[in-house]
Amino acid sequence: MSSYGFGGANNANRVVRDATRELAERTAAASRRRQGAGRPDAVLDELSVALVRAVELDSQALPVDPRVRVNFLRQLLRGLHQWVELTRPMVGIDRSLDLIIERGRRQRHEAAVAANVQVHKMALRTIRPEDRLLLLEFDALTFDCDVATLLKRTGLGQEELPRARWRKVRNKADMLLAKLDALSDSPDPENLFAAVTGLLVRIYHRSDGGRSRRARRLLDAALARCKEQPVGNVHLGLLMLRLRECETVSEEIEFASRITLLLRDSPAPVFSPERAGYMTYIADEITHAIARLAFSDDPAAHRCAAGLARDMSNWFTIPSVEDRIPVAHILIADSHAIVLIEHADDVLVHVFPVAIEPLMALAGLSIHPPVDEIDQPRENRQRLSAELRSVLGVIAEYDTIRLNPLRFAAWIPWTALKFNQRTLAEGRDIAWMNPFPQLVAAPSNYTVDDEQPIGGTALVMDDSLGLHDGTVRAFKNAPNSVTVFSSDDRVSRLTPEVLQRACRGKAGLVFFCHASSDLHDYSLAGIPTGTESSRLTLREVAELDLRHVRWAAVIACESGRPNSFLPATSVAHALACAGVDVVVGTLWEIGARTTGPKFLKALRRELDRRPDDLAGGFRSIQRDDPTAMMAFSLIAR
Repeated sequence: MSSYGFGGANNANRVVRDATRELAERTAAASRRRQGAGRPDAVLDELSVALVRAVELDSQALPVDPRVRVNFLRQLLRGLHQWVELTRPMVGIDRSLDLIIERGRRQRHEAAVAANVQVHKMALRTIRPEDRLLLLEFDALTFDCDVATLLKRTGLGQEELPRARWRKVRNKADMLLAKLDALSDSPDPENLFAAVTGLLVRIYHRSDGGRSRRARRLLDAALARCKEQPVGNVHLGLLMLRLRECETVSEEIEFASRITLLLRDSPAPVFSPERAGYMTYIADEITHAIARLAFSDDPAAHRCAAGLARDMSNWFTIPSVEDRIPVAHILIADSHAIVLIEHADDVLVHVFPVAIEPLMALAGLSIHPPVDEIDQPRENRQRLSAELRSVLGVIAEYDTIRLNPLRFAAWIPWTALKFNQRTLAEGRDIAWMNPFPQLVAAPSNYTVDDEQPIGGTALVMDDSLGLHDGTVRAFKNAPNSVTVFSSDDRVSRLTPEVLQRACRGKAGLVFFCHASSDLHDYSLAGIPTGTESSRLTLREVAELDLRHVRWAAVIACESGRPNSFLPATSVAHALACAGVDVVVGTLWEIGARTTGPKFLKALRRELDRRPDDLAGGFRSIQRDDPTAMMAFSLIAR
């Protein structure tokens, strides 16, 4: 207690309440973080700091009211469990990360047991009869942390409970389910019945033998209670558990449709962290549901699978893809690559076995960023091109197609892979599925002056990239404006107003920047502008009004990305949301002293020749000089 310097109960209560609130905020923020490339363990580190501080505070044994301590311990246990939850999709990415996860799970379990013991000791004198569900929540969270220490990796992001451990775990799960059943009529203002049901049913699913009639009955009862609740992680999680237990294709289609309708009707706005949290919570289950539907022989199941794949992207934006353009939904599940070609009302399913090693190497680049951002990723792309040749062949059958890679498949730089000695994008109208909303998510603060003539190019550049003067000289024969900002300087920051003003009256935009990327979650991605905590979020970019800008080229980077093109692609998507007709993204190394000016001159030449066909211009550039030019991620309306 002395380290905090509080001698009175009131002060101690205030300190613990503040700590409870801070831990709740950190836990909620962690639950909204999406795991992907670019140090996926960073979110674990951030939550770990908050948990360590909370455990240290608890060890001070401050003289606080019992209810204050119970609330604090409850939030501590939820935070410990959230850390364990975040590790589930990360297993198998990298051996060193697996060791961190294994050690961390044991530590979290020990802390959870200690917190649970404290609460049960206090229960005899402080817990009210109507709080028995609260005690059961403590038991279920602690038990799930215990089970996590027993799981064994079976694949990338996949774990299973060994059969030798299942009997002991099953007995404990049965006992807790019986307690839950007995409390089904208890007062439940916080809907803890549903939360505890979800925790226990998921434990049954950790093993192939995990079936229980009582678990199914309680799951259906919990879902019935959730019907009147607003959309949230608990409700979505229960639906996903019920989806896994479906015994017929028609039943699976029914519950998959309920999930998508629930998300579409969510009050959470597009681009919001809340929607990102939903994806973090259930994306793994959704991916496997798509795979199960794809393996069915029922065409209705195939259409449902394609709809789910589309909705995985729709949850963050409202896309508009014309039916006349085929869309390839791509996912990796259980050592198979699944491609769903959706065109109008038809869905073609292609399934190919894939070796996991090249994909693991791709994931490893995010944990151990290469010193050389060019050669090592290029070597990995060559391995992927060979391993995914069958998938590339299916996509290459279409002259015009849009790609919608999901989850781990989104790490793969598809358009940069080679098929028959050419990059996949070369000579084809191939682009990523366009997620620009039909209506801008929030009203723009800016208006376009219809009287102002549109022409010329806006160059917006981060001067910390050390760009050569040739960048500007490449556009010297065209009317252009140059806007320089710095990601290392608070003064020369890039703001929404600066970017909007730079593009005023311009037909084109060339944008050089660093970027933190997440293709399907603009709310947590952005462009550094001055300091790490200062950034222009991609949500802010997406909410600009750039409908007068006909084309944009984004040249961006982010160290440690296995898919080096993803940062530029994310910014390109945001610009498409802002109304730009055609956007191309590529590596910022394109702006280096040798390749950069050559690329920009070729870009200028193509735009002079056909100013309204940026996509065609890029294909010409690649055809004329396919070895020197980087591959591109293309987004076109």
